Amino acid sequence: MRKRLVIGAIATVVIGVAAYVFSQPRKGTVEYHKQKYVEAVTLGAFGVWLKEHPVPDFVRNEYAGWKYRRMQFHQQSLVDARYLTQTVFVVSNRVAVIAGARLNLSSALSEADYRFTSLWDATTNTVAVLGPTHCMQIIAQTIRDSDK
Repeated sequence: MRKRLVIGAIATVVIGVAAYVFSQPRKGTVEYHKQKYVEAVTLGAFGVWLKEHPVPDFVRNEYAGWKYRRMQFHQQSLVDARYLTQTVFVVSNRVAVIAGARLNLSSALSEADYRFTSLWDATTNTVAVLGPTHCMQIIAQTIRDSDK
């Protein structure tokens, strides 16, 4: 009887490990780069530890640079896969547009899509947007509404 329970427990563990391994996105896919991008923009356990403990500034700077390079790599991979699109909008008041658009986009987009959306000043009268390709219509409309 005990032998069957042990065999059943081992089989359950093996099946659980196999399910976990096969449920992970394959390297190079859009889902993989999305997951790694999110990991790169979040602080992580080591980042929290660096914040809470006295370490030299160069260590913090190296860690921040490493995280930034990882984020840039995965972001560019998502652009190359056409999951993300970069667009530049001409506006009349870029400061107000950026503030208003960020506020309105947080409610117009799903949390997952908003996580991949960023706005910044491109030049004097332009706002650059990097966001999911399938959300660009909503983003464009939100920027137009914020520019009025």
